[in-house]
Amino acid sequence: MQNGLKKSSVPLKNRYLAESVKRSKDVALRVLQKKMSQYKLNDVLELTNEERVFKVTVNEEMLNETALLDGCYVIKTDVKKELLSTKEVHDRYKDLAKVEHAFRTFKQSYLEIRPVHVRTEASTRGHVFAVMLAYKIKRQLSELWKKCECTVPEGIGELGAIRSTIITLKEASCQKIPQSKGLAGELLTAAGITLPSIIEARNVDIVTRKKLTIKHK
Repeated sequence: MQNGLKKSSVPLKNRYLAESVKRSKDVALRVLQKKMSQYKLNDVLELTNEERVFKVTVNEEMLNETALLDGCYVIKTDVKKELLSTKEVHDRYKDLAKVEHAFRTFKQSYLEIRPVHVRTEASTRGHVFAVMLAYKIKRQLSELWKKCECTVPEGIGELGAIRSTIITLKEASCQKIPQSKGLAGELLTAAGITLPSIIEARNVDIVTRKKLTIKHK
């Protein structure tokens, strides 16, 4: 910003004044002062005029002092310092990024908080609660699967590919679950989950209000 003022506005105004003695030095001065105020450089730069020639002097001490605050920001709170330390205020502010990330995740396809296919207030609250609970599980899996080199949706898709085989012997039947290997086995191990080799077969119908897409050939 300082260079922009020194290399552009000041030389232009000096040339402007040199072209005609009738041109007002005061008008040119007000323009340059306005530019300095716009860039908030009044404390860093000093503008002088000698024989209708403007010069800019940099206050190096003030410039160095200002540079110490580069990249810094101010966080203001109405919480008393006896209740919350400076570090805690900063940490709570940084936590807002996690909140924003959570709301973005709610909107993604595998959580899909919308559209809401319910009408009553209780059902809506229940729907949002289920989505928030799913997000909490997603965060936990994300921590557990850090070293597995896959995202949570990819990991869930990998585990969703596990299929059981129904074994029927006379009137009894059971579901045989194959041993998980590869990435699926790695994900289960990281999450501390051990699948049973056999479970009882039950004919359970899954009810959903969500309309299923019918694919036509």
